[in-house]
Amino acid sequence: MSHGLLLACAMLCAALLAAPAAMANAVAAGSDPQGDASDSSPGRDITAAALAYDRRTGTIRGGVALRGAPDAGARAFVTVMAGVWTAAGCDAYPQLALSSFTTESLARWTRFDAPGPPAAQGDAAKADAGELQTFEATDPALAGRPVDCIAAVLTDPADATVVYDIAGPFRFQPRPELAATLGRAPSSLKPGQTRTVRLTLHNPGDAPTGRLRLSVARQRGLTATAPKTVASLRPGQRRSVAVKVRLSSRARSATPLRITAVAGKLRVRQEATLYLRRPPQDDATSGSSVCAGYAPVFGGVGDIVTYPC
Repeated sequence: MSHGLLLACAMLCAALLAAPAAMANAVAAGSDPQGDASDSSPGRDITAAALAYDRRTGTIRGGVALRGAPDAGARAFVTVMAGVWTAAGCDAYPQLALSSFTTESLARWTRFDAPGPPAAQGDAAKADAGELQTFEATDPALAGRPVDCIAAVLTDPADATVVYDIAGPFRFQPRPELAATLGRAPSSLKPGQTRTVRLTLHNPGDAPTGRLRLSVARQRGLTATAPKTVASLRPGQRRSVAVKVRLSSRARSATPLRITAVAGKLRVRQEATLYLRRPPQDDATSGSSVCAGYAPVFGGVGDIVTYPC
């Protein structure tokens, strides 16, 4: 891959990761050769495409990188679509599409269940309208579709039969996700008293997590006992583990309990506060859920983002 193409992929990746994090349990990405378009304009030549899809929430996020920024005299209509793989390409139904004119900030999402009119459609967010064309949409009508590949296409704004460039098809790679929820911690502990806090681990992704590793951060006067490893979580599976905690008289009046769970590149941390003898009034010690998942990387396989869930 040329230096210019690597730079385009890196820029598009950075643009996506700078946007608000959106979890994804399937990611597809790939590069496309420079100069293979039917038009010589840089803004009509795709160099990379990617899409991330969360089947549960109906979130699709991705777009394309162009060889150069489009201008009004050489704009195009860009579509990034997810479909079903066949011997002919990524052309079977259902299909989900994000589309826009390359020089405009307005964008649309469309769902096709069969040839003909769309089954559903709506407005999509578009973060960039230059060399990087990035989109995002979330709608229940986009959820639960059995798509397994993506493709991107640039066409003439006035005639969709005139194709400037096509990238793909690229297959979705199923990815695991990791979520952790820490149960309510005890309101207070006497010195030497042992109590149990439950940590619930969940994989809302599309692939197994692999074996998980747990660790508890050391704190003065805190003794915490938890499994060092947890068996792999299948897609959709939950597992609860017991964490036994004890504070000695050497512990501070408020001691943080920080538990980290790691599965491959996925890492989440949950935290609660343990109080010795007497807690402050109205100070909640139960944790909310935190997730780690993959975001699309153009020309790669996905980077990691962490977000409330």
